[in-house]
Amino acid sequence: MKEIEIKLVCELIRNSRKSDRELAKSIGVSQPTVSRIRTRLEREGAIEYTGTANLRKLGFEIIAITFGNKKREQRPDTKVAKRKDFTAKNPNMIFVSTGMGLSSDMVARAPTGNG
Repeated sequence: MKEIEIKLVCELIRNSRKSDRELAKSIGVSQPTVSRIRTRLEREGAIEYTGTANLRKLGFEIIAITFGNKKREQRPDTKVAKRKDFTAKNPNMIFVSTGMGLSSDMVARAPTGNG
């Protein structure tokens, strides 16, 4: 990547909602230059945009990413019961995991308000 492309990507990481005019001013190039580079990087898949929720405003306190493997972990029923009890008492927690890359096959999350 060229230096100007790196600067543009860094500015987009800081705030992807900036206009091309604002980006141009931030990195010291013309707005058409930013538009051209941004469009090309988007088309090539070098930059993508995602939304991030403000989980605290949505009422969540903690996000925990957990990894495990049901085949490898032989947990006594008491540990499972303790974990279920903990998540039941803390409904504003989300527990998420993925099996990608860590040989995991478990997904855990806090129960909904319905139990």
